[in-house]
Amino acid sequence: MEALYPEALGTPQIAAFANSLADLGDRHAPDLNVETCGTWSMADLLWHLTEVQSFWAYIIANRPSGPESYQQPDRPADSALAAALRAAAAKLSTALDAADASDGAWSWSDDHTVGFSIRRQTHEALIHYIDGILAAKQPIPQIAKKLAADGVDEMVHLMIADLPSWASFVPSNDVVRLEAHDTGDAWAMRLGRLTGTPPGSDEATDVPAAIPEADVVDQPGCTLTASAQDLCFWLWGRGNDLAVTAVGDVTLSSRLREIIAANTQ
Repeated sequence: MEALYPEALGTPQIAAFANSLADLGDRHAPDLNVETCGTWSMADLLWHLTEVQSFWAYIIANRPSGPESYQQPDRPADSALAAALRAAAAKLSTALDAADASDGAWSWSDDHTVGFSIRRQTHEALIHYIDGILAAKQPIPQIAKKLAADGVDEMVHLMIADLPSWASFVPSNDVVRLEAHDTGDAWAMRLGRLTGTPPGSDEATDVPAAIPEADVVDQPGCTLTASAQDLCFWLWGRGNDLAVTAVGDVTLSSRLREIIAANTQ
């Protein structure tokens, strides 16, 4: 899936968010609770992003090979976690800068290009930086509107809509429309259920799901309107409910958030 605003994504953003999170790690206790990540501490958050960026640095540097030979790094002492994150961000940035977005590269998605990793790792670093900001009880900073809108687009078209090959989507009549009033972008998500039996399992799956509508629906069951940033962070469970205006059946917005929460961290 091509990014909505590819010009808003890249290694400057990845490095800036990762380094800013590392700075937060330097200034706060490693056992500080990160409420938006369940039971994680600040140390756990720093290590998670370090692991992620180390993995994708390997994937890009060794493209188009997969992760079969990847060796997981050992977790350092808490006092060394911030430095480890900065090093991982630098390594990932170096690997991405040496590649072209159209180059073939392994991914868990249907998109097997370096561009997938540029987009996904920009948003990964952003959201976990915001986790650190919220844990530190600091005000959420303003981010670029196009970056935020691309975050909404990625959530809609990839993070919750990338259904496994064995699954079927059973649609309902319920549609949620998302509107970013500052960029003019809009999306629509049809709610329904994911059904099927995973390979190697005897148990059928039947869980709530949502997929994007090809055309934005004019008369949805619920419309959610906010700035691109507020909409992006709300979808990720990092935002303020009061910043999003809901018109229509507000229970549909709750159902959408529950679907997202079940499929993302």
